[in-house]
Amino acid sequence: MLRSPCPLALPLLVATVAIGTAAHASSADTVRHSGARRTANHGPATFGRLPQPGDFNVIVVVLDDLGTDKLAIYGADVGPPVHCASAQVSWIPTPTLDQLRAEGILFTRCYSNPTCSPTRGTIMTGRYAMRTGMGYAIYPSDNPGYELPASETLLPELVRDANPHPYRRAAFGKWHLTDYDSGDCNPADNGFELFEGIHGNPVSHYDWRKVTSVGGTAAGCTSTISEDVRDPDGSPPSIAAWDAAVTRTDAAAWIHGLDASERFFAYVCFSPPHAPFQVPPFSTLSPATCALLGALNYDAGDTAHGGNPDDARLIFHANIEAVDHELGRLLAGIPVDVMARTMVVVVGDNGTVGTMISDPALAGHGKRSLYELGTRVPLIVKGPLVGAHAGGTCRSLVGTVDLWRTVAEMTGLRSVDVDAAMGGTPIDSLSFLDAILDPSRPLARTTAYSEEFPNGEIPPLGPEFKRGITDGTFRYKRIHFGGGVTEEDLFHTAVDPCELIDLLEPPHVLTDPEAAALAALQAAMDAI
Repeated sequence: MLRSPCPLALPLLVATVAIGTAAHASSADTVRHSGARRTANHGPATFGRLPQPGDFNVIVVVLDDLGTDKLAIYGADVGPPVHCASAQVSWIPTPTLDQLRAEGILFTRCYSNPTCSPTRGTIMTGRYAMRTGMGYAIYPSDNPGYELPASETLLPELVRDANPHPYRRAAFGKWHLTDYDSGDCNPADNGFELFEGIHGNPVSHYDWRKVTSVGGTAAGCTSTISEDVRDPDGSPPSIAAWDAAVTRTDAAAWIHGLDASERFFAYVCFSPPHAPFQVPPFSTLSPATCALLGALNYDAGDTAHGGNPDDARLIFHANIEAVDHELGRLLAGIPVDVMARTMVVVVGDNGTVGTMISDPALAGHGKRSLYELGTRVPLIVKGPLVGAHAGGTCRSLVGTVDLWRTVAEMTGLRSVDVDAAMGGTPIDSLSFLDAILDPSRPLARTTAYSEEFPNGEIPPLGPEFKRGITDGTFRYKRIHFGGGVTEEDLFHTAVDPCELIDLLEPPHVLTDPEAAALAALQAAMDAI
């Protein structure tokens, strides 16, 4: 017996691995005819100048463990660079992301680090992990857990201190930049007036510890409380305790509580579809997905029966759909006049976790790896700055590290102001605001860089340092092991998108273009 209503009006969805435009069209038809949730459509806007301080609100949404291979909007119809086609999934209903893509700019070559904490560190600091020491995901077993050094200037601090127009600042959901046990004040000590969420990954999406901290001034955190979020004993899992719904509710309440004249920066981080892979509330799912889960005797909160890998992937996909639903509810609930002056940025924190990649042969290419499937992430930007370019596609290289400067510029800061505020601190963030104003404009970034190392063991001091860099045509990887041992790989991703042929492996002999690409990527990596 299902614990939530499960309408059976639509035929069962069948999970498929699809390639090309036909699959994308099928997904789009599902969106048009299913009565799906949508963000408010405010029509195209024309914005002919750079933003001034206080012109726009900014909402940054971080999606967890969701690579481009799981989204129909990244199907083959977006053009080159091509994907590893055998891993492309196009059936998952994501009407909110579909509409954001239709009304915004889709970035097809955005790259992250292989795990969540280092990527979130780049978003918050504008600096590569090797400069901040945040090289790997923080775990509850870490004692103590690493946190970004207090000397770093986090994005909300930059917006607070360098912008002449006051901005309200709050963070919601998964933080994952501090110790699980002792870091309750960390977000509020680093520029956010309010944090409501969880420090890391929950043991259950329906039973977790919520932290609320208040601060955001130069004096830092002023108060913090924590509470256990769960359904009453004996009650089935419900949306009231589901962490993604709580994140949406908290963010919406804060935004609605602001005065219409106030400008704000909201950082919203949903925890699903990250593990544990539990069935989300049925009210967040389309009738077809709900029926498919019901036919397999799944209830909200369940994990895959007997560890069945196909069922686990189905549940993972259902969580993508459910988070899309919560994002849609958040955006649709914002008043039209507020949304009309709000920029929305949606980004992934790393690629899809390996066991959830549709092709089992590529499981080692997902999260925690330096392959494309592990580091290439969604990035969509919507809002008044997009103007007449709604529905556009940017194929230039972008890194998650670039959000720091770009979001600051959305609030009206100029790059010269940002640099002045940072003094001589090395900043790796490059703005992609030009591509939001016109996606055909070339960007300054010529390579995108990813890395992984043990937290706090800033290279080259640590025993292992994994580095990857791409120019959009070739991908070069270099792994330093203890004792001075180094492993190198080179892939021609433009013709080998699944990265199955290492050009540095004998008997292959590098062609002149391959050798030139290798030398250029090695030099670019060495220059970082």
